Amino acid sequence: KKLTNLKKLVRLEKAKILKQVQDDMLIKNDGGEKTVRRENGKALKQVQGDMGWFRGDFSGALAPEKNFSLFTFHLSPKDTLTSHFSQRCAFTLAEVLITLGIIGVVAAMTMPSLVQHYKEKVTVSKLKKAYSMMNNAYQFAKIDNGEFGTWFNDKAGEQLKDEDGNLIFSDNSKQNMDIMWDRFEPYLKVTSRCKVSDTTCRKYDVVYTLDGTERPKGYTKDTAVLNLNDGTTLGYGAVHRLSNCNNEASCGDFWFDINGLKTGPNTFGKDIFAFEFLKDRIVPTGQNRTCDINKPSADNVNGYGCTAWVIQFENMDYLHCPEKLGWDKQHSCKK
Repeated sequence: KKLTNLKKLVRLEKAKILKQVQDDMLIKNDGGEKTVRRENGKALKQVQGDMGWFRGDFSGALAPEKNFSLFTFHLSPKDTLTSHFSQRCAFTLAEVLITLGIIGVVAAMTMPSLVQHYKEKVTVSKLKKAYSMMNNAYQFAKIDNGEFGTWFNDKAGEQLKDEDGNLIFSDNSKQNMDIMWDRFEPYLKVTSRCKVSDTTCRKYDVVYTLDGTERPKGYTKDTAVLNLNDGTTLGYGAVHRLSNCNNEASCGDFWFDINGLKTGPNTFGKDIFAFEFLKDRIVPTGQNRTCDINKPSADNVNGYGCTAWVIQFENMDYLHCPEKLGWDKQHSCKK
């Protein structure tokens, strides 16, 4: 009986201890962890209340739940961000037509200038390419045929003569063109050729100076023409000197037509450009001939000297602001 009573007493004491531990834990919980969670929950709820308009998902309305605060937009209960974003922005037909009209006017004002600028850049590129091509051909021709001044001699080194002993080809003879182009042709990609004496093929009907003056017919009809495979044309081909051809005095000259014989305007300084033969190289005709549209040269070949300008300064601005330009002045319309 005593043993039984002792066991009951032990269980009772254990129960008291267990209850005391549980009470202590509840106090600790309530005074610590639970309290912190509860306070955080209150703070979170307050923030959610202040920013109630921002709560929700993307599929539902985002409307404010509580009174307005500093963080809320002043929307009426009926207003929602969903309804705000659902409004579609659009242009009226009148606005579209006005915009297209403005674009059209701007394009009409700028496109001609852009197209002209592009064409001039193409001309510069073609002219520089022709300069390199002709110099290479000239060097090969000299290797095979000797110096320029000897191209018009017989095998003995004497100038060609007819049966009576008269010189066939003298200085400034137009027939020299054919002899000269005979020397060049093997090194050029020629698609067709028209010799001086050939009257059955097409030659230049007329060429113009830069100021619009028509050159005399004799300047074009008694000439040679070589059409190249890239659509360009080599024309004319005068020989000025045979006996005293050197690096100071021009031995002869020729034209290079960047868009070919059949395409205009066939004007010096626009699509026809002149080069000169020296003893050791070909050079672009330049400072000794005018490239000023307002100042005809002494021999009335205005624009004949534009080749050197285009190659050196890589522009054709003499067509746009000639009064500002000069070899000893500015070299472009833009300073």
